Amino acid sequence: MADKLHRVMGEAQRSGARVRARASISEEIENAVKGAQVPQLVEAFMEDAVNKRASDVHFEFFDDSGRIRYRIDGQLVVVKELDPTWGREIVNRIKVLAGLNSAQDRTPEDGRMKHTMDGADVEFRVSTLPTDWGCEHAVLRVLARAETPVELSRVGMPPREYAVFTEAVDRPQGMILVTGPTGSGKSTTLYAALDHLNHPSRSIITIEDPVERKIRGVRQTSVGANTGMTFATALRSILRQDPNVIMVGEIRDAETAGTAVKASMTGHLLLSTLHTNDAPSTVARLLDIGIEPYNLVDALSLIVAQRLVRQICPRCRAAHHPTEREIGRAGLTRDEAATIPFCKGTGCSYCDRSGYFGRQGLFEMMPLTPALREAIVARRPGAELRAIAVAEGMTTLRQGGIDRMRAGETTLEEVTRETMG
Repeated sequence: MADKLHRVMGEAQRSGARVRARASISEEIENAVKGAQVPQLVEAFMEDAVNKRASDVHFEFFDDSGRIRYRIDGQLVVVKELDPTWGREIVNRIKVLAGLNSAQDRTPEDGRMKHTMDGADVEFRVSTLPTDWGCEHAVLRVLARAETPVELSRVGMPPREYAVFTEAVDRPQGMILVTGPTGSGKSTTLYAALDHLNHPSRSIITIEDPVERKIRGVRQTSVGANTGMTFATALRSILRQDPNVIMVGEIRDAETAGTAVKASMTGHLLLSTLHTNDAPSTVARLLDIGIEPYNLVDALSLIVAQRLVRQICPRCRAAHHPTEREIGRAGLTRDEAATIPFCKGTGCSYCDRSGYFGRQGLFEMMPLTPALREAIVARRPGAELRAIAVAEGMTTLRQGGIDRMRAGETTLEEVTRETMG
Protein backbone atom coordinates (compact mmCIF):
# COMPACT_ATOMS: atom_id res chain seq x y z
CA MET A 1 0.00 0.00 0.00
CA ALA A 2 2.85 2.39 0.83
CA ASP A 3 4.46 1.74 -2.55
CA LYS A 4 1.18 2.43 -4.29
CA LEU A 5 0.75 5.67 -2.30
CA HIS A 6 4.24 6.83 -3.26
CA ARG A 7 3.51 6.13 -6.94
CA VAL A 8 0.24 8.08 -6.77
CA MET A 9 1.91 11.02 -4.99
CA GLY A 10 4.75 11.00 -7.51
CA GLU A 11 2.33 11.08 -10.43
CA ALA A 12 0.40 13.92 -8.81
CA GLN A 13 3.59 15.92 -8.35
CA ARG A 14 4.61 15.31 -11.96
CA SER A 15 1.14 16.30 -13.16
CA GLY A 16 1.25 19.48 -11.08
CA ALA A 17 4.69 20.37 -12.43
CA ARG A 18 3.43 19.82 -15.96
CA VAL A 19 0.42 22.10 -15.41
CA ARG A 20 2.62 24.79 -13.88
CA ALA A 21 5.07 24.50 -16.77
CA ARG A 22 2.26 24.82 -19.31
CA ALA A 23 0.82 27.85 -17.56
CA SER A 24 4.22 29.51 -17.34
CA ILE A 25 4.99 28.92 -21.03
CA SER A 26 1.53 30.18 -22.03
CA GLU A 27 2.33 33.41 -20.18
CA GLU A 28 5.68 33.60 -21.97
CA ILE A 29 3.94 33.21 -25.33
CA GLU A 30 1.43 35.97 -24.53
CA ASN A 31 4.15 38.29 -23.20
CA ALA A 32 6.30 37.67 -26.28
CA VAL A 33 3.34 38.45 -28.56
CA LYS A 34 2.56 41.66 -26.67
CA GLY A 35 6.20 42.74 -26.76
CA ALA A 36 6.76 41.62 -30.36
CA GLN A 37 9.69 39.48 -29.18
CA VAL A 38 10.18 36.94 -31.97
CA PRO A 39 13.18 35.03 -30.50
CA GLN A 40 11.39 34.52 -27.18
CA LEU A 41 8.18 33.55 -28.98
CA VAL A 42 9.84 30.84 -31.08
CA GLU A 43 11.65 29.46 -28.02
CA ALA A 44 8.41 29.41 -26.00
CA PHE A 45 6.58 27.50 -28.73
CA MET A 46 9.39 24.91 -28.89
CA GLU A 47 9.25 24.33 -25.12
CA ASP A 48 5.45 24.30 -25.08
CA ALA A 49 5.40 21.70 -27.86
CA VAL A 50 7.77 19.42 -25.96
CA ASN A 51 5.79 19.78 -22.72
CA LYS A 52 2.56 18.94 -24.55
CA ARG A 53 4.15 15.82 -26.13
CA ALA A 54 3.84 17.20 -29.67
CA SER A 55 5.67 15.36 -32.44
CA ASP A 56 5.52 18.29 -34.90
CA VAL A 57 5.05 22.06 -34.77
CA HIS A 58 3.51 23.80 -37.81
CA PHE A 59 4.13 27.53 -38.34
CA GLU A 60 1.63 28.53 -41.06
CA PHE A 61 0.94 32.00 -42.43
CA PHE A 62 -1.54 33.08 -45.10
CA ASP A 63 -2.67 36.41 -46.57
CA ASP A 64 -5.12 37.16 -43.81
CA SER A 65 -4.23 34.80 -40.98
CA GLY A 66 -1.52 32.89 -39.20
CA ARG A 67 -1.60 29.92 -36.89
CA ILE A 68 0.58 27.57 -34.88
CA ARG A 69 -0.49 23.93 -34.79
CA TYR A 70 0.89 20.98 -32.83
CA ARG A 71 0.53 17.33 -33.80
CA ILE A 72 -0.29 15.62 -30.51
CA ASP A 73 -0.90 11.87 -30.42
CA GLY A 74 -1.10 11.92 -34.22
CA GLN A 75 -3.73 14.67 -34.47
CA LEU A 76 -3.19 18.33 -35.45
CA VAL A 77 -4.59 20.96 -33.07
CA VAL A 78 -4.47 24.77 -33.33
CA VAL A 79 -2.73 26.23 -30.27
CA LYS A 80 -2.38 29.87 -31.27
CA GLU A 81 -3.56 32.26 -33.96
CA LEU A 82 -1.21 35.08 -34.94
CA ASP A 83 -1.25 38.12 -37.16
CA PRO A 84 0.14 37.04 -40.56
CA THR A 85 2.68 39.89 -40.46
CA TRP A 86 4.59 37.83 -37.88
CA GLY A 87 5.26 35.12 -40.44
CA ARG A 88 8.44 36.28 -42.12
CA GLU A 89 10.21 37.14 -38.88
CA ILE A 90 9.25 33.87 -37.19
CA VAL A 91 10.35 31.71 -40.13
CA ASN A 92 13.61 33.69 -40.46
CA ARG A 93 14.32 33.17 -36.76
CA ILE A 94 13.78 29.42 -37.17
CA LYS A 95 16.11 29.43 -40.17
CA VAL A 96 18.85 31.21 -38.21
CA LEU A 97 18.59 28.66 -35.38
CA ALA A 98 18.75 25.78 -37.89
CA GLY A 99 21.68 27.24 -39.84
CA LEU A 100 19.61 27.77 -43.00
CA ASN A 101 19.79 30.61 -45.51
CA SER A 102 17.32 33.25 -44.32
CA ALA A 103 17.85 35.24 -47.54
CA GLN A 104 16.50 32.32 -49.62
CA ASP A 105 12.71 32.18 -49.55
CA ARG A 106 11.83 30.48 -52.85
CA THR A 107 13.50 27.10 -52.30
CA PRO A 108 12.59 24.43 -49.70
CA GLU A 109 15.28 23.91 -47.07
CA ASP A 110 15.94 21.30 -44.40
CA GLY A 111 18.03 21.59 -41.27
CA ARG A 112 18.36 20.70 -37.60
CA MET A 113 18.68 22.55 -34.33
CA LYS A 114 18.92 21.89 -30.61
CA HIS A 115 17.28 23.56 -27.67
CA THR A 116 18.22 22.99 -24.05
CA MET A 117 15.39 22.17 -21.64
CA ASP A 118 15.86 21.12 -18.03
CA GLY A 119 19.58 20.67 -18.64
CA ALA A 120 19.16 18.33 -21.63
CA ASP A 121 19.28 19.02 -25.38
CA VAL A 122 16.13 18.45 -27.40
CA GLU A 123 16.64 18.06 -31.15
CA PHE A 124 14.33 19.45 -33.82
CA ARG A 125 14.35 18.71 -37.54
CA VAL A 126 13.36 21.78 -39.54
CA SER A 127 11.66 21.93 -42.94
CA THR A 128 10.71 25.17 -44.70
CA LEU A 129 8.49 25.46 -47.75
CA PRO A 130 7.76 28.52 -49.93
CA THR A 131 4.09 29.13 -50.67
CA ASP A 132 2.01 31.31 -52.98
CA TRP A 133 0.84 33.28 -49.97
CA GLY A 134 4.10 35.23 -49.88
CA CYS A 135 5.51 33.70 -46.69
CA GLU A 136 7.27 30.41 -46.11
CA HIS A 137 5.79 27.80 -43.82
CA ALA A 138 8.00 25.95 -41.35
CA VAL A 139 7.51 22.58 -39.69
CA LEU A 140 9.59 21.43 -36.75
CA ARG A 141 9.76 17.71 -36.03
CA VAL A 142 10.47 17.09 -32.34
CA LEU A 143 12.97 14.23 -32.47
CA ALA A 144 14.07 13.36 -28.95
CA ARG A 145 16.30 14.48 -26.21
CA ALA A 146 19.72 14.12 -27.74
CA GLU A 147 21.07 10.57 -27.63
CA THR A 148 18.18 9.30 -25.49
CA PRO A 149 18.18 5.50 -25.83
CA VAL A 150 15.00 3.75 -26.89
CA GLU A 151 14.54 0.57 -24.88
CA LEU A 152 13.02 -2.31 -26.84
CA SER A 153 11.12 -3.48 -23.77
CA ARG A 154 9.32 -0.12 -23.64
CA VAL A 155 8.10 -0.01 -27.24
CA GLY A 156 4.83 -1.55 -26.04
CA MET A 157 4.79 -4.92 -27.76
CA PRO A 158 2.58 -7.56 -26.10
CA PRO A 159 4.58 -10.47 -24.59
CA ARG A 160 4.16 -12.87 -27.53
CA GLU A 161 5.04 -10.24 -30.13
CA TYR A 162 8.01 -9.08 -28.05
CA ALA A 163 9.36 -12.64 -27.90
CA VAL A 164 8.94 -13.12 -31.67
CA PHE A 165 10.65 -9.82 -32.42
CA THR A 166 13.62 -10.26 -30.09
CA GLU A 167 14.18 -13.82 -31.35
CA ALA A 168 14.50 -12.47 -34.91
CA VAL A 169 16.65 -9.48 -33.89
CA ASP A 170 19.07 -11.72 -32.00
CA ARG A 171 19.81 -13.84 -35.06
CA PRO A 172 23.18 -13.16 -36.74
CA GLN A 173 21.61 -12.72 -40.19
CA GLY A 174 18.36 -12.27 -42.04
CA MET A 175 16.01 -9.46 -43.03
CA ILE A 176 13.48 -7.84 -40.69
CA LEU A 177 10.97 -5.48 -42.32
CA VAL A 178 8.78 -3.05 -40.38
CA THR A 179 5.80 -1.80 -42.38
CA GLY A 180 3.07 0.75 -41.99
CA PRO A 181 2.06 4.26 -43.04
CA THR A 182 3.96 7.43 -42.14
CA GLY A 183 3.66 8.16 -38.44
CA SER A 184 3.00 4.57 -37.36
CA GLY A 185 6.12 4.29 -35.20
CA LYS A 186 8.37 2.37 -37.58
CA SER A 187 11.46 4.47 -36.82
CA THR A 188 10.96 4.08 -33.08
CA THR A 189 10.83 0.29 -33.45
CA LEU A 190 13.99 0.24 -35.57
CA TYR A 191 15.90 2.52 -33.19
CA ALA A 192 14.85 0.32 -30.28
CA ALA A 193 16.16 -2.73 -32.13
CA LEU A 194 19.48 -0.97 -32.80
CA ASP A 195 19.77 0.03 -29.15
CA HIS A 196 19.14 -3.61 -28.21
CA LEU A 197 21.90 -4.75 -30.59
CA ASN A 198 24.37 -1.97 -29.84
CA HIS A 199 27.48 -3.63 -28.39
CA PRO A 200 31.23 -3.17 -29.00
CA SER A 201 31.35 -6.69 -30.47
CA ARG A 202 29.07 -5.64 -33.38
CA SER A 203 29.63 -3.29 -36.28
CA ILE A 204 26.36 -1.43 -36.90
CA ILE A 205 25.81 0.96 -39.81
CA THR A 206 22.65 2.84 -40.74
CA ILE A 207 21.52 4.56 -43.95
CA GLU A 208 18.83 7.14 -43.25
CA ASP A 209 16.99 10.01 -44.95
CA PRO A 210 17.79 11.88 -42.78
CA VAL A 211 19.39 10.62 -39.54
CA GLU A 212 16.72 11.23 -36.91
CA ARG A 213 18.60 10.40 -33.72
CA LYS A 214 22.27 9.94 -33.10
CA ILE A 215 23.25 6.64 -31.49
CA ARG A 216 26.56 6.48 -29.69
CA GLY A 217 28.79 3.78 -31.18
CA VAL A 218 26.74 3.38 -34.39
CA ARG A 219 27.93 4.68 -37.76
CA GLN A 220 25.07 6.63 -39.31
CA THR A 221 24.93 7.93 -42.89
CA SER A 222 22.44 10.35 -44.44
CA VAL A 223 21.28 9.99 -48.03
CA GLY A 224 19.24 12.27 -50.24
CA ALA A 225 19.54 15.06 -52.77
CA ASN A 226 22.02 17.02 -50.64
CA THR A 227 24.44 14.09 -50.33
CA GLY A 228 24.32 12.71 -53.87
CA MET A 229 23.74 9.22 -52.47
CA THR A 230 20.69 6.99 -52.72
CA PHE A 231 19.80 4.09 -50.43
CA ALA A 232 21.00 1.68 -53.09
CA THR A 233 24.41 3.31 -53.70
CA ALA A 234 25.03 3.80 -49.97
CA LEU A 235 24.10 0.18 -49.24
CA ARG A 236 26.55 -1.13 -51.82
CA SER A 237 29.30 0.99 -50.25
CA ILE A 238 28.72 0.02 -46.64
CA LEU A 239 28.80 -3.68 -47.49
CA ARG A 240 32.55 -3.11 -47.91
CA GLN A 241 32.74 -1.60 -44.40
CA ASP A 242 32.56 -4.98 -42.60
CA PRO A 243 29.14 -4.51 -40.93
CA ASN A 244 27.33 -7.07 -38.79
CA VAL A 245 24.06 -5.13 -38.66
CA ILE A 246 22.67 -2.78 -41.32
CA MET A 247 19.65 -0.53 -41.00
CA VAL A 248 18.23 0.89 -44.25
CA GLY A 249 15.73 3.65 -43.55
CA GLU A 250 13.37 2.59 -46.34
CA ILE A 251 13.26 0.19 -49.28
CA ARG A 252 11.94 2.37 -52.10
CA ASP A 253 12.97 0.61 -55.31
CA ALA A 254 14.00 -2.68 -56.88
CA GLU A 255 17.72 -1.88 -56.71
CA THR A 256 17.65 -1.24 -52.95
CA ALA A 257 15.46 -4.30 -52.37
CA GLY A 258 17.73 -6.57 -54.39
CA THR A 259 20.89 -5.38 -52.63
CA ALA A 260 19.21 -5.72 -49.23
CA VAL A 261 18.16 -9.30 -50.01
CA LYS A 262 21.71 -10.20 -51.07
CA ALA A 263 23.14 -8.61 -47.90
CA SER A 264 20.73 -10.65 -45.75
CA MET A 265 21.77 -13.86 -47.50
CA THR A 266 25.50 -13.25 -47.00
CA GLY A 267 25.79 -13.09 -43.22
CA HIS A 268 24.28 -9.71 -42.34
CA LEU A 269 21.32 -8.78 -40.16
CA LEU A 270 19.38 -6.14 -42.11
CA LEU A 271 16.52 -4.03 -40.80
CA SER A 272 14.38 -1.76 -42.98
CA THR A 273 10.90 -0.36 -43.60
CA LEU A 274 8.26 -0.48 -46.31
CA HIS A 275 4.97 1.32 -46.79
CA THR A 276 2.44 -1.51 -46.95
CA ASN A 277 -0.90 -2.06 -45.21
CA ASP A 278 -0.14 -5.33 -43.44
CA ALA A 279 2.44 -8.10 -43.13
CA PRO A 280 1.19 -10.44 -45.93
CA SER A 281 0.95 -7.62 -48.50
CA THR A 282 4.65 -6.88 -47.94
CA VAL A 283 5.50 -10.17 -49.66
CA ALA A 284 3.44 -9.21 -52.72
CA ARG A 285 5.16 -5.81 -52.89
CA LEU A 286 8.63 -7.37 -52.92
CA LEU A 287 7.67 -9.95 -55.51
CA ASP A 288 6.10 -7.22 -57.67
CA ILE A 289 9.32 -5.19 -57.77
CA GLY A 290 11.27 -8.18 -59.01
CA ILE A 291 12.60 -10.14 -56.04
CA GLU A 292 12.61 -13.85 -56.85
CA PRO A 293 10.53 -15.82 -54.33
CA TYR A 294 13.29 -18.36 -53.57
CA ASN A 295 15.69 -15.49 -52.74
CA LEU A 296 13.05 -13.76 -50.64
CA VAL A 297 12.37 -16.79 -48.43
CA ASP A 298 16.11 -17.33 -47.92
CA ALA A 299 16.61 -13.70 -46.84
CA LEU A 300 13.45 -12.79 -44.93
CA SER A 301 13.14 -13.59 -41.21
CA LEU A 302 10.24 -11.47 -40.00
CA ILE A 303 7.69 -8.92 -41.20
CA VAL A 304 6.18 -6.52 -38.67
CA ALA A 305 3.16 -4.38 -39.54
CA GLN A 306 2.30 -1.74 -36.99
CA ARG A 307 -0.04 1.12 -36.18
CA LEU A 308 -0.35 3.62 -33.35
CA VAL A 309 -3.66 4.18 -31.57
CA ARG A 310 -4.38 6.89 -29.05
CA GLN A 311 -4.80 5.80 -25.43
CA ILE A 312 -7.84 6.80 -23.42
CA CYS A 313 -7.00 9.47 -20.85
CA PRO A 314 -6.73 7.69 -17.46
CA ARG A 315 -8.25 10.70 -15.65
CA CYS A 316 -11.53 10.91 -17.59
CA ARG A 317 -12.11 7.35 -18.84
CA ALA A 318 -15.79 6.43 -18.78
CA ALA A 319 -18.06 3.73 -20.15
CA HIS A 320 -19.20 4.27 -23.72
CA HIS A 321 -22.07 2.72 -25.68
CA PRO A 322 -21.32 2.78 -29.42
CA THR A 323 -24.12 2.69 -31.96
CA GLU A 324 -24.90 -0.34 -34.08
CA ARG A 325 -23.54 1.56 -37.07
CA GLU A 326 -20.20 2.19 -35.32
CA ILE A 327 -19.94 -1.46 -34.35
CA GLY A 328 -20.77 -2.57 -37.89
CA ARG A 329 -18.24 -0.18 -39.46
CA ALA A 330 -15.55 -1.70 -37.26
CA GLY A 331 -16.40 -5.13 -38.62
CA LEU A 332 -17.35 -6.47 -35.20
CA THR A 333 -19.94 -9.18 -34.77
CA ARG A 334 -22.51 -8.89 -32.00
CA ASP A 335 -20.77 -11.69 -30.12
CA GLU A 336 -17.42 -9.86 -30.32
CA ALA A 337 -18.98 -6.56 -29.25
CA ALA A 338 -20.61 -8.24 -26.26
CA THR A 339 -17.16 -9.15 -24.87
CA ILE A 340 -15.79 -5.59 -25.03
CA PRO A 341 -16.33 -3.08 -22.19
CA PHE A 342 -16.24 -0.04 -24.50
CA CYS A 343 -14.72 3.10 -22.97
CA LYS A 344 -14.03 6.66 -24.03
CA GLY A 345 -12.42 9.75 -22.51
CA THR A 346 -14.87 12.53 -21.67
CA GLY A 347 -12.18 15.25 -21.80
CA CYS A 348 -10.42 16.98 -18.90
CA SER A 349 -7.58 19.40 -18.16
CA TYR A 350 -5.05 16.55 -18.00
CA CYS A 351 -5.65 15.59 -21.65
CA ASP A 352 -6.41 19.13 -22.90
CA ARG A 353 -10.06 18.09 -23.36
CA SER A 354 -9.18 15.55 -26.06
CA GLY A 355 -10.14 12.41 -24.12
CA TYR A 356 -6.79 10.85 -25.06
CA PHE A 357 -3.32 10.87 -23.54
CA GLY A 358 -0.42 9.15 -25.31
CA ARG A 359 -0.36 6.41 -27.92
CA GLN A 360 0.42 2.70 -28.01
CA GLY A 361 1.28 0.28 -30.77
CA LEU A 362 -0.63 -2.47 -32.51
CA PHE A 363 1.74 -5.10 -33.90
CA GLU A 364 1.15 -7.79 -36.52
CA MET A 365 4.17 -10.10 -36.65
CA MET A 366 4.66 -12.67 -39.39
CA PRO A 367 7.81 -14.80 -38.97
CA LEU A 368 8.73 -16.87 -42.03
CA THR A 369 7.73 -20.39 -40.99
CA PRO A 370 8.26 -23.42 -43.27
CA ALA A 371 4.59 -23.32 -44.33
CA LEU A 372 4.82 -19.65 -45.26
CA ARG A 373 8.08 -20.15 -47.14
CA GLU A 374 6.47 -22.90 -49.18
CA ALA A 375 3.45 -20.70 -49.94
CA ILE A 376 5.64 -17.75 -50.98
CA VAL A 377 7.72 -19.88 -53.37
CA ALA A 378 4.43 -21.08 -54.88
CA ARG A 379 3.34 -17.41 -55.19
CA ARG A 380 0.16 -17.98 -53.20
CA PRO A 381 -2.06 -14.86 -52.78
CA GLY A 382 -1.89 -12.60 -49.75
CA ALA A 383 -5.17 -13.89 -48.32
CA GLU A 384 -3.73 -17.40 -48.20
CA LEU A 385 -0.53 -16.17 -46.57
CA ARG A 386 -2.62 -14.40 -43.95
CA ALA A 387 -4.68 -17.52 -43.27
CA ILE A 388 -1.52 -19.59 -42.77
CA ALA A 389 0.03 -16.97 -40.47
CA VAL A 390 -3.12 -16.66 -38.35
CA ALA A 391 -3.40 -20.45 -38.09
CA GLU A 392 0.18 -20.47 -36.81
CA GLY A 393 -0.54 -17.87 -34.13
CA MET A 394 -0.19 -14.42 -35.73
CA THR A 395 -2.26 -11.70 -34.04
CA THR A 396 -3.64 -9.38 -36.73
CA LEU A 397 -3.73 -5.60 -36.35
CA ARG A 398 -7.51 -5.80 -35.98
CA GLN A 399 -7.32 -8.44 -33.26
CA GLY A 400 -4.63 -6.44 -31.50
CA GLY A 401 -6.97 -3.45 -31.50
CA ILE A 402 -9.80 -5.55 -30.07
CA ASP A 403 -7.48 -6.77 -27.32
CA ARG A 404 -6.57 -3.15 -26.48
CA MET A 405 -10.28 -2.25 -26.30
CA ARG A 406 -10.99 -5.21 -24.04
CA ALA A 407 -8.28 -3.91 -21.71
CA GLY A 408 -9.94 -0.47 -21.67
CA GLU A 409 -6.88 1.16 -23.25
CA THR A 410 -8.25 2.61 -26.49
CA THR A 411 -11.51 3.36 -28.25
CA LEU A 412 -13.58 1.76 -30.99
CA GLU A 413 -13.08 4.93 -33.05
CA GLU A 414 -9.28 4.62 -32.90
CA VAL A 415 -9.21 0.93 -33.78
CA THR A 416 -11.60 1.49 -36.67
CA ARG A 417 -9.55 4.39 -38.02
CA GLU A 418 -6.22 2.57 -37.83
CA THR A 419 -7.17 -0.96 -38.87
CA MET A 420 -10.20 -0.54 -41.15
CA GLY A 421 -9.12 2.58 -43.11
